Amino acid sequence: MDSSKKISMGTQVMAVRVLRLLWESYSNRQNMIHDGAVRAVSLVLIRYSEKWSNKENTDPVKKQIEKLLENVLKCMLLFSKWGSLECAQQMLADGNGFKALVTLIDINPYSASKCLTNLSHVARSRSDIANAAAVECIVDKIRDHVEKKPNDRCPNDLVSALCLFCRHSMNCSEVKRAGGLQLILQVLKNCKSRRQEYQIVNALFGFQFDEQSQEILVSNGIVNIIIDCLERNLKCKEPLNEKHNLVVRKKRKKHKLKLHVESIQYGKRKRDTSPSEESSSSPGCSQINDQLAMFMSGRMTPPDSDSSPFSSPSCTPPRKNGSDDEQDDMDTELDKEISQLLEVPDPESETEEHDGECDNEKTHFESADLQEKTIIMMLLVLSRVSHMKPDLAQMSLGSKRSLVILLKYLRESKYPSGRITTLLTKIVSNPDNLLLLIESESVLLIHSLTDSVHGVECKKCYRMESTGQLLLKHISNFAQSDCGKEQLLDAMQKADDENKRKCIMSVPFIITLKPLLLKFMDTWSGLNLLIHLCVTNAELRYQTCAALNKLACSIHIDNPVMKYCSKKISTLTDRYEFNPAGKNIVTIQLDDGSTVTTDRDFLIERADYFKVMLTGAFKESNEEVIRLTNVSNHALQCLFNLLKDEYEKKDPQQLNVNLITILEVIVLTDIYLMDGLTDWLTRCVEQYLLKVDTACDIYNWSIMSGTNFLRVETVAFVLTAKMKDCERHELFESIVECGLLDEIKDDVYRLISRYLKIR
Repeated sequence: MDSSKKISMGTQVMAVRVLRLLWESYSNRQNMIHDGAVRAVSLVLIRYSEKWSNKENTDPVKKQIEKLLENVLKCMLLFSKWGSLECAQQMLADGNGFKALVTLIDINPYSASKCLTNLSHVARSRSDIANAAAVECIVDKIRDHVEKKPNDRCPNDLVSALCLFCRHSMNCSEVKRAGGLQLILQVLKNCKSRRQEYQIVNALFGFQFDEQSQEILVSNGIVNIIIDCLERNLKCKEPLNEKHNLVVRKKRKKHKLKLHVESIQYGKRKRDTSPSEESSSSPGCSQINDQLAMFMSGRMTPPDSDSSPFSSPSCTPPRKNGSDDEQDDMDTELDKEISQLLEVPDPESETEEHDGECDNEKTHFESADLQEKTIIMMLLVLSRVSHMKPDLAQMSLGSKRSLVILLKYLRESKYPSGRITTLLTKIVSNPDNLLLLIESESVLLIHSLTDSVHGVECKKCYRMESTGQLLLKHISNFAQSDCGKEQLLDAMQKADDENKRKCIMSVPFIITLKPLLLKFMDTWSGLNLLIHLCVTNAELRYQTCAALNKLACSIHIDNPVMKYCSKKISTLTDRYEFNPAGKNIVTIQLDDGSTVTTDRDFLIERADYFKVMLTGAFKESNEEVIRLTNVSNHALQCLFNLLKDEYEKKDPQQLNVNLITILEVIVLTDIYLMDGLTDWLTRCVEQYLLKVDTACDIYNWSIMSGTNFLRVETVAFVLTAKMKDCERHELFESIVECGLLDEIKDDVYRLISRYLKIR
């Protein structure tokens, strides 16, 4: 490779290939460096890069030079991975080696910039790389493309090269100074490639501890851009079906999972490390991997380093320990689930072919995995942004659209990142976002997370329910503070009808103080509005039913089913057995022509109504057959059994008689003035027969029969019983379909108003 000798282009290509193959053997590297092989290849690169850039050369000559330079570049890429100072100095050669690499960016942007990035791990090479103006070259090329073709996709090689430069702090400073941050955001905004999107977000994560860079990103709309990207990714995600299969949640000890930096690796293979640097540093671990590991382990501030200007600034607000303590159990499980997702191959890792053909620089990912990794990186970037000053980023994060997209991700993702909870907690805990959460109806959306399908035994349902409860708790804590009360009351005074409706529907989920609830529901007529919407507006009935349930529980309306503790099953039947031998018999004839025979003395003794009828100045007193109207045979026999065994003196029991018969017997006991039996039967129905599938029938019977028995109890059950929101909604739907609109409105209003005013 002596420049004084005339060596053909093909021979030089073969020589470069041989050196590359020899470098593959670890034992040859020290000897090759000692013999100056690296410097020789670098001199070839310098000499022919100047010839290639010479405009006087013809196209055939340029093509031959390009073929040689491509092989030289592959060889230089291998050299750069060694990472030793002596190797880097030989690559610099006569001082123009790095400039020659910058020149080759036009031939192969990715490989040339990857080579420069590897060299940037050697501390003494960074100033030479900066002097070579590699970053400015890439930024200018991308800027020219964006300005000329703003709607076209930016070339992958250029974007990958710029993202590679962002891996090191020295290059990050150059990117920021050259205006690359704004350019990266502009490319991300119009990005349609998942791989390119992942590379850009990965690069942005490298600026997380530089406050000045964060301010530039926020001022250029990074929050809205990432939210747009999240929305694009969520559209093509398979949503989590509400009817998902039960995933049993394993019982575990309560402890905080410790994620170590060593457990998170991006590359499939580590970069080669020179013997001189193995003991002092690990150049194979890039800055972004260390930062990601620290972030996932909960340490926002990286360890001090003299070589990194991006150490966490003193003005970075600390994380709140209180919120982390409350999320320990949930974050432990979630972080453990996504730890495998974070162990992903480096999207810029190259596949090298030793046959001399052009490298294929593409990384092979499965589409779904890459999408999940991209979303996780976006959430990590947003999490860092959320720790900035409120006036810079919180307004964008607290917008309606941002909250809806983040909650949509939490609800639809099969394995959501644990950091989504921390991010949402940061947003909802911000005092400036309270009214925004109400106006965007995000409170209702957060509550929908708590309506689980399978309960806490299912891992997916437990995750959703725990997150929803945690977020509502944070909103409630501020809403019930003096500052929160003032904001809510002031908003109610100035709100129009639509915003007033949103506020009234959200208040029951975040307010539990009875005096404050009385202010909203009574003084501001919120209860009337809530009940009116529930009964008349089918579209809002689902949310208003849930709101009424929360309101009833907050003011401590008791569930009537929980009053009694007896579990005894009654032997009562609707078949009355009577032995007529030696008895004073009376036969009762009914409307359907059937008859029931019993003892006259038994009726006189056990029922005052029949005593007056059979012994008083009535014609029935002298007749052996008496007629009763509007009475069924089963109900009358059941009534006689109750009188026979004196059930009114017993505790309420679970009856094995059908509900219709029991309700008819209650009407008979009321007509025949059997108050003891009436009370006993209503308590039995209230305790054992008042259920989700029978509440509508009991309420309808109470009104239609004119007795009003169990009417208030049924309303209390509908409001306070433990059931899913969808079941409560269906129950209200059934009552409304029965035509009892005015009745249910009045009953709910009276019951809640009475408890609201109880001190």
